[in-house]
Amino acid sequence: MLRKLSRSRLVSASVMSSALLVLAGAVAFASIPDSAGVIHGCYNKATGALRVIDTATDQCRPSETAISWNQVGPAGAVGPQGPQGPSGVATIQIVNAMTVEDTSTYKTVTAVCPAGTKVISGGAGVFWTDSDPTLRPHLLSSFVFPAGTNGWYAEAAAPSTATGRWFLQAQALCAS
Repeated sequence: MLRKLSRSRLVSASVMSSALLVLAGAVAFASIPDSAGVIHGCYNKATGALRVIDTATDQCRPSETAISWNQVGPAGAVGPQGPQGPSGVATIQIVNAMTVEDTSTYKTVTAVCPAGTKVISGGAGVFWTDSDPTLRPHLLSSFVFPAGTNGWYAEAAAPSTATGRWFLQAQALCAS
């Protein structure tokens, strides 16, 4: 016949069991690898089995060979010096270009980098004075202009019913 445990004994047993589990886990966690960073194991040549052990609490069986290894191996030899890399960006220059502010329905603009520099990035924006959102111009494209120009190109269009004034601006980031 089963005896009933009192509630206080059951709680005490649960608390002690939990504490022992936490303590055992902490000891096991702290021991592998050992304090010198070495991992110890036992290898069974007949079966090929390898098991990791904590040498403070376990040892290899007579049929096993003790082995150990480090988590971090020895440093390798220093390699040869590599070739000199290309020089980095010396200066960055921002170039802005904009169209006239008027009521045209289509506009393009290119922000061109100065001689001796190269476009590395850019952007564009459309600016308007009309308060009706259906009449606002829209940016159609914005990209690095084809080879030879070395700049940032942008184009935009406004609805044919637009009456407000607007302009298009391109910006290029130029590096040397």
